[in-house]
Amino acid sequence: MTTSTAQAGTTRHHISPAKKLEYAITPQGGTALLELDGALASGWAGCLASALTQQDISIIRGSAVKTSALKWSAQFVIRPLTARPEDLVSLDVASIFGKPADYRSAPGISLKDYHLEVSSRHGGSLYARIVGADKIGFLVGILRQLSYFSLFPVEMKLETEGTTASDHFWLKRIGNVQPTSEDISNIQESLFGLLTA
Repeated sequence: MTTSTAQAGTTRHHISPAKKLEYAITPQGGTALLELDGALASGWAGCLASALTQQDISIIRGSAVKTSALKWSAQFVIRPLTARPEDLVSLDVASIFGKPADYRSAPGISLKDYHLEVSSRHGGSLYARIVGADKIGFLVGILRQLSYFSLFPVEMKLETEGTTASDHFWLKRIGNVQPTSEDISNIQESLFGLLTA
């Protein structure tokens, strides 16, 4: 069961006791701030990105970090194309995480640049900086590529500058396992295939 409370008429907090997840949506001019705090399973970012893509909602920027085994803290600035930002306060975010990500919603994406390196963050992870032409669904397109190789973010930072998306990910396998050299080679090949001339 999800409950809601309003603060100052603009922010609504929703708590899902069963999922131990709390979130808030606050309209801010032409955008809205979506905040998440609580238990989220591997693949949650793909679920959120695909659901927002299907509703013509763009992620402008944001960050998310895994704070413990299942707990996350995340903030995203989102912008709807076909609705008013105020309408987003009724978005049922908790229900998004009750089903697998629909990667069929992912558009084709093209990259301008990428960089991979082994990182010591999060007890050992693969850092990926991915830069490409921004569009609705860019994030779900990237997460689809990563999930194909069973790589999921334990931290991410998303930025949009003009028409360019610049996203940063720290990746691990399910179970907090460090990516292998084979994982790195696979994702390197996959991202290389998305580069535009």
